[in-house]
Amino acid sequence: MALPSSFSGLIVRQWGKAEIASLPAFPLGEYDAACRILACSICAATDTHLVDGTFPRQWCAKPPFVLGHESAGRVVEIGPKVRNFKIGQMVVRPMWMPENFTYEGIGASWGGFSTWGIVRDTHACAQDHGQPLEGQWLASASLPDMPARDATLFVTWRDAMGCLLSLDVRKGQRVAVFGSGGNGLSFVRFASLMGAQVVMVGSPTRFDLAERLGALACIDYRDAKKVPLAVKDVFQGHGADIAIEAAGNSAGVPQLVASLADHGKIFLFGLPNDLSFPGNFFDGPEQYTIVKKLHDTESVGHAAVLQYYLDGKLNPVDFCNGEVPFEKFQEAFAAIRRKEAIKLTLTMPA
Repeated sequence: MALPSSFSGLIVRQWGKAEIASLPAFPLGEYDAACRILACSICAATDTHLVDGTFPRQWCAKPPFVLGHESAGRVVEIGPKVRNFKIGQMVVRPMWMPENFTYEGIGASWGGFSTWGIVRDTHACAQDHGQPLEGQWLASASLPDMPARDATLFVTWRDAMGCLLSLDVRKGQRVAVFGSGGNGLSFVRFASLMGAQVVMVGSPTRFDLAERLGALACIDYRDAKKVPLAVKDVFQGHGADIAIEAAGNSAGVPQLVASLADHGKIFLFGLPNDLSFPGNFFDGPEQYTIVKKLHDTESVGHAAVLQYYLDGKLNPVDFCNGEVPFEKFQEAFAAIRRKEAIKLTLTMPA
């Protein structure tokens, strides 16, 4: 089976409106592998903001563009210089991603909500030319056979795990996670698996799940003034060694600062619309560090996440509330916006 001349994808034609439309197949690069995309999950933060035009504009294609970044599929065709992907392999993050991120007037904000896409062998290109091919941040990788729904979750899981490894999270450390969406819950799970003491600040609707995933305690984010005291109370009078902003809500940053231990770290993972974080730095301890997310965290976390998955320490139903046919994407997006689901997976037509 070869890449067809056209196929279906989810396009944002104007801010606030997405539709399924026909996409043109673009020429494959010599380091590209064509993939049949099987499923793509909805990111409650990024995807909804991309549709609405409220994602930071310097990182967002202008309409029309293809949406989606939590995709999974199988390789069906490889370019002449591809060495790290094989036909038939399950892969994470195949996307409608032309060489220059646009083709025939259509852009790509990743482009995983498509029935066909590519993974790019950036490692082979780097070996051949001494520098990575444009698009190395795609962080595509192969996976063993598994349900496509599970494979899509590796995008979020690898990102969270890679961030924790970059932060050098260690056994016994005190970690406060601010946010109870898919990212926040992933931070809770992996930090607890790494042996940290974890507190989650978020929505009471997710408290039972967070504690099942390893949180020692959960704190209602709506009681802002009491949050730092509550965090320190759980940690027996100590502040957090690491406070993770995983909600994309700049208003919560003062709580992170006030929740820290001396020499602690604030980690900025979530992205507020204006990329601005207000706060009084004097409210924090005498010395602390602010760390922001690196682009290439997914590849860093891939091996560890895969091992946790194979060991049965990750239950996909804890992170995804179900699968929905691609043509019912509007219903799925509406459920995500109403916060009725952490994540939903769109399954692509055969």
